[in-house]
Amino acid sequence: MDASSVSSTPPAATPLAQIPDAASEATPVAAEPDQRLMMDVLEDPSSGSIAKYNHFFVGRTGLLALFRYDLTMMLARHRNGALGYLLRRKLFGALLGSAGRGVKWGTGVALRHPGKMRIGDRTAIDDQALLCARGVDSDRGETFELGADVLIGRFCVVQAKHGYLRIGDHCVLGTHSQVVGTNGVRIGRDVMTGPQCYLGGSRHGTLRNGVPMMDQPTESRGPVVLGDDVWLGAGVRVMEGVTIGTGAIVGAGAVVTRDVPAYAIVAGVPAKLVGVREPMADDRGEAVAADEVEQEATGLGEGA
Repeated sequence: MDASSVSSTPPAATPLAQIPDAASEATPVAAEPDQRLMMDVLEDPSSGSIAKYNHFFVGRTGLLALFRYDLTMMLARHRNGALGYLLRRKLFGALLGSAGRGVKWGTGVALRHPGKMRIGDRTAIDDQALLCARGVDSDRGETFELGADVLIGRFCVVQAKHGYLRIGDHCVLGTHSQVVGTNGVRIGRDVMTGPQCYLGGSRHGTLRNGVPMMDQPTESRGPVVLGDDVWLGAGVRVMEGVTIGTGAIVGAGAVVTRDVPAYAIVAGVPAKLVGVREPMADDRGEAVAADEVEQEATGLGEGA
């Protein structure tokens, strides 16, 4: 990183002022633990095996929907070589709610509730990735969207457990990364992450009330929101309810528990402001003074 592009003014450390756009979406939501919901469906005596399979994997009811889904997975999912590549391009798109031109699929990609998914032109889903839209409620206007020219790396998990999940155009999700939406996820354009990043999740109850923590109700503090042109280094953790502003950089291994202002550079556990991306001399449209970012970042890194 060019030292001339980073402010050397020491930042204060303390809670961030909320970035515009986060307030309207950051509504805490309580939900039953995902494990318990799954077990309730599996143990429901009123549902047959086909209905349970459709609920978890297919996302649609009936034997015809199951047959189309299973035939596609059997013929194309794990088939190697050019034939497998061509079959996935042809057959996977037919399962989606909307598929752009030139979408590319690696081997072993898992799709759950694909009929709720919209994927843009030329997007690539690499080997062994999982895309799951089970928690998207179309009746509430929620969507699962990957924009155009997106790359989802190998072994990534992109999962909407509750609420919408939207990734903008020209984004890269590094290998082994996870995006887990429990109250909505919105990622802007031109966002890139290193490998093994984690975004989202929720908080289990921790009361000593005789109920195991995994069975206690969970709560999310709000959606995860990333603005345009954000860079997350390898191994970054972004907790639920956090907004990262346009043009921000998060250093490798950081744990982000508070909102990050636009153009800030943060690092550490928990993440703290370490610098600011300064505009070039001829950049008039997006100029943000370092002291303004530092003011907005007052309290970043204090507590969870």
